[in-house]
Parts: sequence; structure tokens; C-alpha cells
Amino acid sequence: LSLYTEWYWQIDLHNLFHFLRLRMDEHAQYEIRKYAEAMATCAKAVAPMAYEAFEEHILKSVRFSQVECKALAAMLDGEEFEMEERPRRTFESKLKRIREAGD
Repeated sequence: LSLYTEWYWQIDLHNLFHFLRLRMDEHAQYEIRKYAEAMATCAKAVAPMAYEAFEEHILKSVRFSQVECKALAAMLDGEEFEMEERPRRTFESKLKRIREAGD
């Protein structure tokens, strides 16, 4: 005996992209990331220009905290900026993402 389930969902692009941003994050659980990636494939097929903008401006963007912005400003001025260990690791991982995006 086998079962078949069919379901429908409705969502606007704003809320879909918000869901995808949260669920495609590297910190999200593996199973939900895979589900979000499948949903992203559908979204890309239905609204390719909107998905491209989402990918460039949201999904692959990097956000900086106020302290990180001050550190960036100091770096641009050629100055040293002191930061605690954990925030520094987070900041350095963001800088690494930026460097990798430029390659």
C-alpha cells in the first residue's frame, strides 16, 4: 500500500525570499536547507529576474555591525582596531566571504 500526498501553497516573493534567506543560511539545519534550495529552484524558474536580484543583493551580501563598520573604517585609514576574539572571528569570516566573491 502506498500513500500520495498533494498540497498547494501560496506566498508572495517578499515573504518567500525572507524564508529562503533564513533557511538557506549555513547555520540552518541540513534538511531545511535542502528544502529551501528546492524551493529556490522553483522560485528561480518562476521569477528569474527577481531571484537574480535576491541572490545578488540579499543571499550573497554581507551585513556588518556598527563595531565592524568602525573596524573597516580604521582598516581603510591604515589603523589598527582592537576587537574581542569572538567578534573578530565573525568579522574575519565576513571579510573572507568578500574576498572569495571577488575571485
